[in-house]
Amino acid sequence: MLTARLAQREEFYDRVEDAARAALALDASSAEARHLLGLVLRTRHRFAELRTLAAQMTTATPSDDSAWGLLADAALALGDYDATAAALDRMLALRPGLPAYSRAAWLRWLHGDADGALEMWREALGSMGPRAREGRAWTLTEMGHVEWNRGRLDAAAKLYTTALVALPTHAGALFGRGRVELARGNAKAAVEALAASSAARPMEQTTEWHALALRAAGDTAAADALDATLAAAGAFDDDRSVALYLATRSLTPAVAVARARQDFAERQGIYAHDALGWALYRAGELDAAADHLAKATRLGTPDPLLHAHRGLIAAARGEHDEARTHLDRALALNPHAHPLVMAEVKAAREKL
Repeated sequence: MLTARLAQREEFYDRVEDAARAALALDASSAEARHLLGLVLRTRHRFAELRTLAAQMTTATPSDDSAWGLLADAALALGDYDATAAALDRMLALRPGLPAYSRAAWLRWLHGDADGALEMWREALGSMGPRAREGRAWTLTEMGHVEWNRGRLDAAAKLYTTALVALPTHAGALFGRGRVELARGNAKAAVEALAASSAARPMEQTTEWHALALRAAGDTAAADALDATLAAAGAFDDDRSVALYLATRSLTPAVAVARARQDFAERQGIYAHDALGWALYRAGELDAAADHLAKATRLGTPDPLLHAHRGLIAAARGEHDEARTHLDRALALNPHAHPLVMAEVKAAREKL
């Protein structure tokens, strides 16, 4: 699995899946083979299949906390939040620790409870030993992302710094530091952090922010080169990330919608609704876009970009009261959430 993920080669995932299925053909009750297959299905975003497999695993071995974790992951991706909570309750009862606490933190965040999410992340920190450097760095980074989304730049920066003390090359913490530095107007420091993050773990979102930082630092040629790689996204690139990138920049709206629909075929959670709604908005399909963004914001998730997207769509439809509500919410949470989107938000709010 690690080799496949690092190499980003689809055929490696094929080999891992073939090996897991061959093992199950020899022993259909093999917990190890089922778990390996579950990891492949999760990585490949085949969540309906994963849900069926995980349900079989929890029935066969109700005491397997990792099986409940896979079931929670599948239900979460499919937008079944009640089933996610039920699976997490079982997982927490069986083995409270980082895997369970991190999922619980994310679920609380989705339901609008940022303080509750941080409480779960602190429980996760307390469950780890002093040698769990990667786990600590990842947990602190996730806490930093919570603070970033509600505009607490100093708190976020402190958490990212603490994460980097634990693990200096942690890609997520470097990414977080880069966003904070760019928000503070320190473009050069942002470029350095985001370049280091990309070197440690290449991801579409990191490349996008690296380009934003380069442009802010005046290196237009390098920014253009990175943007070109994102605009020419390949089949292996994450459909949701591609759709959001293209839609944010109003590039090839038909492609953005197609990639968002591909993502939605696999995942139907609030962020899948957001990506598809945002792409449909750029394609001029305002009514369908509004429907998806209403579903994306239905849990009260304190994500400024969700509210930004909904507010801009409402403004385009002439729904001024709704537009003001969500544009103001986006600005109140984090006016630096994304330089391009928030510039649109500010312009639209001024017109209203």
